[in-house]
Amino acid sequence: MESIKNFNYEELMLKLGVYQSVEIDLQWGDEKTWEPIEELRENEYYTETSEDFQKLIKFISKPSTEVIGGFCPVCKSKTHFSIGIGKKLENKFLSGRIRTYTDSQIDGDWYVPELDEAMDKLCNTLVDFGKAKFFDKHFSCVKCKETYKVSFLLEYKKDTNKLILTKIGQYPRLSIIRGDENKSFDKILKKFDAVRDYQNATRNHVDGDNIASFVYLRRIVEKYIKYTFEKNIKIVNISEDEFSKKTTEEKISCLKKVLSDKNIPEILSQNKKLYSVMSKGIHELKENECAKMYDSIKNIIDSILDIELSKVKHKKITNSFQKELMEFQNNNK
Repeated sequence: MESIKNFNYEELMLKLGVYQSVEIDLQWGDEKTWEPIEELRENEYYTETSEDFQKLIKFISKPSTEVIGGFCPVCKSKTHFSIGIGKKLENKFLSGRIRTYTDSQIDGDWYVPELDEAMDKLCNTLVDFGKAKFFDKHFSCVKCKETYKVSFLLEYKKDTNKLILTKIGQYPRLSIIRGDENKSFDKILKKFDAVRDYQNATRNHVDGDNIASFVYLRRIVEKYIKYTFEKNIKIVNISEDEFSKKTTEEKISCLKKVLSDKNIPEILSQNKKLYSVMSKGIHELKENECAKMYDSIKNIIDSILDIELSKVKHKKITNSFQKELMEFQNNNK
């Protein structure tokens, strides 16, 4: 689990997936002394909360001074969002200190709590949030002023001296706000019943479930190969049963032997190992390993879909020209 120090506001709001967490280290530093210039004032001794804790408090209680970028589903365009506060907190959290005491408290034999005791009390009070255990952070489109929200759960792990911040909700979906839901391929994907697979691959990746995203990416490739075979079954000249018994790499090779690049994109035939990489991701690789491979694999799939889109566009342009040409010839006989 990564530390909150590695995330800025935009990453916590628009990149951290739902049910993904960051940790907040609570380990404090050395005690400091404040020595006043005025003789009548006494020395003050204090210990500051950790940088992680102070960053968390700022994230919960302060609006962002910077706007963050994203896609507004109301404006239906790329825009920027301003981030509001999450929850108002008492001064004891905002002070950045765990414990403070003076010389007179020592001389008067006042009780000064141990640091771990003071930090424990601070954390238990913080995570309570009026017994709700969570808080919302709202963000608004600077264009249309529409407001959205992200919900976070905060848990205190005393045994490890950490707080855990977990995103537990997002509206709208993270993939929409980030503009990752590409609708331009829907027309092609419908041809081989893969629209939902493409959407699910994107959403799982955005939410950090990259192994799950590989399942859907693999299904897209499987369905595309089956679609290509069925569309060209007379040319391929083997039975559906015989074709289905082949491995995916064998299927691609089989199609490539009898079909031109016009029918089977070269980018697929040159990357026959694509399927086996996705299968390995599903069965063997870790989430972070799949995350590293995701963009490369999806780019290949997107390139194949781009090629299919260009075929549709080319056919449409050609048919339109032939129709107009025929009308022109008929009118000029």
